[in-house]
Amino acid sequence: EEERQKELEEIYMLPRMRNCAKQISSNG
Repeated sequence: EEERQKELEEIYMLPRMRNCAKQISSNG
């Protein structure tokens, strides 16, 4: 079930990275 865990982690991390990118572009 490690692969499944990795998939879930990626799914949860992607939205965070997008939010960070939005904040950076807004502050830039």
